[in-house]
This record gives sequence, C-alpha cells and structure tokens, in this order.
Amino acid sequence: MPDTVASSPPRVAVILTVFNRADLTVRCLDALFAQDLLAADLPGVELDVVLVDDGSTDGTGEIVAERFPEVRVLRGDGQRFWNGGMRMAWADALSRDPDVTLWLNDDTILYPSALGDLLDTLRSVGGDEVADAEVIVAGATVDPDTRTVNYSGVAQHPVRRLRFDLIEPNGRPQQADTMNGNAVLVPRAVVSRLGTLARAYTHSMGDYDYGLRARLAGFSIWITPDVVGECPSNPGFVATGDVAGDLQRLRGTKHLPTDEWQTFATRWAGPAWPLYWLSPYVRRTVAVLRTAVGTSA
Repeated sequence: MPDTVASSPPRVAVILTVFNRADLTVRCLDALFAQDLLAADLPGVELDVVLVDDGSTDGTGEIVAERFPEVRVLRGDGQRFWNGGMRMAWADALSRDPDVTLWLNDDTILYPSALGDLLDTLRSVGGDEVADAEVIVAGATVDPDTRTVNYSGVAQHPVRRLRFDLIEPNGRPQQADTMNGNAVLVPRAVVSRLGTLARAYTHSMGDYDYGLRARLAGFSIWITPDVVGECPSNPGFVATGDVAGDLQRLRGTKHLPTDEWQTFATRWAGPAWPLYWLSPYVRRTVAVLRTAVGTSA
C-alpha cells in the first residue's frame, strides 16, 4: 500500500491595525503567541503576523517591533482607521499566499485554545483542506467585566434589514448572516473570489459588509461552538450634552459617517433604505437633545 502523506500545517496570516493602545496591543500579541497549538493537534502551524500602526503617538509600533521581532510592522498615515488599516495589512499578508487569514482586534485577548478552536470549526464545517473551505468562521468573545458575550456572528432581521442580533455560542457551530470582526478566520477560497474588505468604508461597517457579501456569493458563515477570548465592550455613541460636538461626532468616522452609512444601507436594506439610513440619526439626535436639556436643567 502507498504511504499516507500527511497534510502540511496551515499557513495562517494574522492581521491587525492599531492606534495608541500599546499595552492592549502587547497583551493581544502575547496571547496570540501563547496559543496551545500542540494541545489542538496543530504542531508546526506557521503564523505570519502583520500589524499596521496607524500613526500612533504612544510608541506602539516601536514597542511591538522590539518585543515581537517576528511581527511585520507597517506604518499607516493616521487616516486608515480599522477598515483601511486591515486592508493594508491584508494586502501585505496575501503577497505570501496564506492558507487562511485571521482578523484580530488588538483589544481581543485570545484564550490559549482559540486558534485551535477556530481551525477545528473551519474543518468541521468546511472540510479538512482549510485553504479550500468555502466558509468563514467568527470567534465569539466576552466582556472581561460582565462575562457576557459581546462580539460574535450576528443574524440579520428578516424585516428590519439593518438590525443585526448577536448569536451566542451554544456548544456547536451555528450559522450566521455576518459577523463582528474581532476574531475571524477567512480561507483562501473566500478571498480569491471576494477580495478583501471594501474600500467604501474607513472604520466600521467593513466587517458586516464582508460577511454579507460572502453570503451573497454563496459562502456560509459560522461561529465557534464556544467563546475564544475576551474583549471590552465598545460603549458606542454616548451623548455628552454638547449639542454641536455630539452631532459632529455622530457623523464622524468612528460612528455613522453619512456617505458610508448610505453605502451600507443601499447595499443591504432593500428599497426602503432611505428610512433605515435616516432612522439612527433621528434617534440619536433626540438623545443628544435630551441629554443637553438634562445637563442644563
């Protein structure tokens, strides 16, 4: 009988974009390089880590370069934010033809079994040849203080098309409509057809858009059976009482820039997109005004 040829360990590109969170970034990378690959039966996995430092002033790039010489540190211009920085890191990683790419937020602290859990889930739903799997796998995280699941795959509401409900792990892989981008595994087969994150977005919405495009192209999205790490919850938009400043922030890059939100709404909300596009501005403007009145009372 012919000898059985063992499949080679997958080549995993890990991409991050960071800005002025040196301590968090170091913790994130410490956890990444502490993955228990032997326990997950993944000896020899090759990690190619690419980090974009988008104009940090706290020395993040220099600290990473010194502490983690194996990490490729690229320099952004301070205007790339999450989506633009991830596009830059991904383009660099793809030049070395990885089997799979892991999106990783620098405030996400992976558990030691996380990479193994992500790859195991990928194999269980997409087959043993991970590079050819026509699936995306998102890892769920919990808030370190409340211990509640805060990022994961999400389900798109059947009527309110721009509402997305979080899916909590239940011990088995579950399908999702799209996902938060905190810890996401994307095989080569998906990238070869979809490319990387859309240029239309600067900071947010790129992760949801990518998942929705993947579903439209016939790929499936799954979440890991269990939580893979911890990540502080983003408080989102919070009114301060400064009406002019709050309204400017609302339309700013890190919240709901009007043109990018319009792009997302027209792509994914259907014919009623103008109503869905306008709705969060109305709700949050009311909140801003109420906060201002309460502050001045």
